[in-house]
Amino acid sequence: MNYVEKKDVEQTFIFLGHPGLRYDDPDYPAVRVMTDLLGGGFASRIFKKVRTEMGLAYGAGGFMVPAYDHRGFFFFYTSTKPSTTTVALKAILDEVKRIREAPVTDEELNYAKSAYLNTYAFDFDSKEKVIRRLLTYDFYGYPPDFNTRLRNAVEKVTKEDVLRVAKTHLQPNLLSIVAAGIKEQFDKPLDSFGPVTAIDITIPEPKAPAGPKK
Repeated sequence: MNYVEKKDVEQTFIFLGHPGLRYDDPDYPAVRVMTDLLGGGFASRIFKKVRTEMGLAYGAGGFMVPAYDHRGFFFFYTSTKPSTTTVALKAILDEVKRIREAPVTDEELNYAKSAYLNTYAFDFDSKEKVIRRLLTYDFYGYPPDFNTRLRNAVEKVTKEDVLRVAKTHLQPNLLSIVAAGIKEQFDKPLDSFGPVTAIDITIPEPKAPAGPKK
């Protein structure tokens, strides 16, 4: 647990994350569906819990940011008033844990898959996008039809796949957590989530210029 003191803000900004996957990881299609369902939009579990049900924030969510040649990262976030800081943080952690415990519903699965598949065409709606993508694939050694393979793999993702990759790749105990705000106004101390490390983001004053050499 990490804390950044920010006296000039009216809300607490909360960020959580841990290492993720490469694009070419065999589990990425299912992880993409899982994270879209967990935090990828207005219908996601985190958004509905933190904003719609609990009214703690205007925005909340999360996703997995992959990379071509190294592991990307899982990322979750929200901002809330100081007096609901730990409540909002616990709500996100609870949803991360919950998706690892039981299969998602058919409705959730179909929504997440459709959301991805319905945007697929927009990745190729101009010659520039097609060329850029092909060049990227070539640079990193990916097959030129990689995006087609990814789309086909997403279409085949099942509820069992989602549960399996959630259990395998989402590790709540490994999440690095940062809360930026005014701790004196928090509803509970952050150390209720574990040891807290303060991060100093003070910008040091510039050093005075050296005088002329004699």
